[in-house]
Amino acid sequence: MVENSIILSIKPKYSNKIFSGEKKFEFRKRIWTDPYTRKVYVYSSAPIKMIIGHFYINHVFTDHPSGLWDFFDFEREAAISKEEFFEYFGEGITAHAIEITKPLKFQVPINPKEFDPEFRAPQNFMYIDGVNEDLQAKLIKTSMIEKFQEQIARLQAIVEKRGGLFR
Repeated sequence: MVENSIILSIKPKYSNKIFSGEKKFEFRKRIWTDPYTRKVYVYSSAPIKMIIGHFYINHVFTDHPSGLWDFFDFEREAAISKEEFFEYFGEGITAHAIEITKPLKFQVPINPKEFDPEFRAPQNFMYIDGVNEDLQAKLIKTSMIEKFQEQIARLQAIVEKRGGLFR
């Protein structure tokens, strides 16, 4: 099984809440078809216009918008009001709630135009294998480095809590 990654365009108002932990769901009218899509790179749209981090998909819930709204407490778990939710979905018959897990904000956001001058932010989403190879490499490398640094910080905290490496 090869896991695939996508880039989602998300308004800064919501993308920042993903990485602060306030937003545990992202909403879409349409989603990808590849069942092995697991990682989402977050492109924070204008005025930021940068890829600011990534998260993993825990689960995608699909239902009529009112069915999803009634099942979850999205005001608390997704930092969205009922009015904003139904304004977004309108008269749509299908709503997707992407459950976010393991959000990781990059220390230094990535400007995709630095690696691909032809980069256009996706209207909805794009598979990472559809972008320039230099940008793909930068995203993968940054994710690995950030994850490694996060693990080092956790280990350092454990060592400090125990009073040092050698007691």
